[in-house]
Amino acid sequence: MVLGEWGKQHWCVKEAIAEVAGLEQNNSSVRQGLAQLLQLSLTSQNKERYTMLPLTREYALDELAGNPDFQEEARNRWVNWCIGFAQKYGGPDLYNWTNYYKLEEEEENVREVLGWCDREGLYEQVRDLRQPLYHYTNLYGYWHDRLEWLEWVRKESEKRGEWSTFVQFTIYQSWTLIRFKSPEDFKQAEAILAQARRWENSVTPEIKSKLAEARTKLYIRKEQYDKARN
Repeated sequence: MVLGEWGKQHWCVKEAIAEVAGLEQNNSSVRQGLAQLLQLSLTSQNKERYTMLPLTREYALDELAGNPDFQEEARNRWVNWCIGFAQKYGGPDLYNWTNYYKLEEEEENVREVLGWCDREGLYEQVRDLRQPLYHYTNLYGYWHDRLEWLEWVRKESEKRGEWSTFVQFTIYQSWTLIRFKSPEDFKQAEAILAQARRWENSVTPEIKSKLAEARTKLYIRKEQYDKARN
């Protein structure tokens, strides 16, 4: 997308391009516009995906800088499209790993949106985008990326007193740390779970039970079976 970082080539589906531009997906102007850009060699196409050529991107970024109102609206649509996409194709692994290929195709764009939201301090958008990515990052082994994302949301939710989010992301972070199996990671997992327990009466029974499950997993990995049984 043109809204991504300069110097990188981003391939995007037509639906994303149309939505970010504020146009109807089936609008004939989208098809005609893309066809014209291809004819002028300003963009490239690979099946159903499009990308801007470097000079086209540079020009478009200059135009965006000169239209701050449109740029703000376009970036909001950019972020919202990505959140909706992640919610649609992310979440729990319900289809035996086959439902994540869409996310894999859009991973670079999703990372770009996450990075921009992080830099802009857009907490709610980061929270809503990272939530459905948890299982995807687990399956694809993005452990350190996931720890960084989880820690960011956990700390920001604590500042805002959003205890449901704080406890839930603490649970996710502890599960990741437990997988590393080192004494240092076990110690960190135990520490953050102890923090989360202070707010367990402020969350739903479902999240509270997951917190107990996380502590049980930690005790099992530490071979503290009496504590795990309790």
